[in-house]
Amino acid sequence: MKRYYWTLLAVVMVTFSLASAAFGATGPRIVVSGHPEFIMPPSLGFYVAVGTPYDLYRVNNNYYVFYDNAWYRGAYYNGPWRAVNYKQLPQNLRRHNQEQIRAIRDEEYRHYRDNRDGYRGKHFKPDKAWKEQRKADNKQAKQEQKQWKDERHDDQKDRTQGGHGRGN
Repeated sequence: MKRYYWTLLAVVMVTFSLASAAFGATGPRIVVSGHPEFIMPPSLGFYVAVGTPYDLYRVNNNYYVFYDNAWYRGAYYNGPWRAVNYKQLPQNLRRHNQEQIRAIRDEEYRHYRDNRDGYRGKHFKPDKAWKEQRKADNKQAKQEQKQWKDERHDDQKDRTQGGHGRGN
């Protein structure tokens, strides 16, 4: 009976591991200590991570990593990762090969690192403070939009009540 149990357990484990590999349920184990910094070189048009040992990118709110000659996509910079076909990559990511991306990233990073306070390019760090700043920026933009609509509504109201209509 014990032998049957262990044989059954081994078959289940092998089946599960083969199924998960076949369906891409697991990707590479990418561990990024801390929150990586991302910069967007204008010639690339997407964010590239700097200071990490991985080729990590952010395009259209998805993260992509080129690892062991394969592409993976995830919703977060630390995964979980799913394998993607080259043709499933965003157009601007497919436009460049890895050597070009690395060279452009390294050049832009030198500008960023040497003049961090005066750097005018796009950059971000996906940590809690960054998310809070983004929320605050969105809230401010919504308030400004509401204020603009209110002012516009008041202007229209003044026009209809202020004698600018017919017969006054």
